[in-house]
Amino acid sequence: MNKHRSSFEAYYSIPKLLLYLSVCSVIIIACFLLVLQGLSDRVVPLSIAGVSGLTFFGSLGVLVIFRLFNRREQIRIDSKGVMVREIWSSVIPHESIEAVGLDKNFLWLCLLQPENYPARSLYRRLFGNLASGLPKGCHYIVDRQYDCSIDEILDALEHFRPKTKHQLEVERLIAASGSD
Repeated sequence: MNKHRSSFEAYYSIPKLLLYLSVCSVIIIACFLLVLQGLSDRVVPLSIAGVSGLTFFGSLGVLVIFRLFNRREQIRIDSKGVMVREIWSSVIPHESIEAVGLDKNFLWLCLLQPENYPARSLYRRLFGNLASGLPKGCHYIVDRQYDCSIDEILDALEHFRPKTKHQLEVERLIAASGSD
């Protein structure tokens, strides 16, 4: 990341979204064939499975299409704080972020007063912590749909986020022990 930039921004990745859309399309075609096969053979469970798949993957495909045309920034990290459009509608000040961590599939942020920054989507409010296994007040960011990696997001957080008193004290102690 360029250390002289005033902010870090990430957008939806067109190539990644097109890949997801093509996978959805193949599955939708397979589900449509299941429905046709179920109807022609009069096998109701097969038709129900096909319709369920069409509904789920069709909805997912529509979501991906909407995201293909959404060119607004999805993640912004700057000196003011962090904005992840999928999670929050406002910027979360760095002082309100208690911890940042990295898991094998996602980056997580834990907030000091999460009730002040409710998640935008109903899914995130109801199931976000269950799906990720994170405690209440923590939110996860997955890089699969963005034009950057988790490492780039983490680098931006490290660059723009002010150091805590504890971090400054640890650095001071390390510097003092190194000068001996």
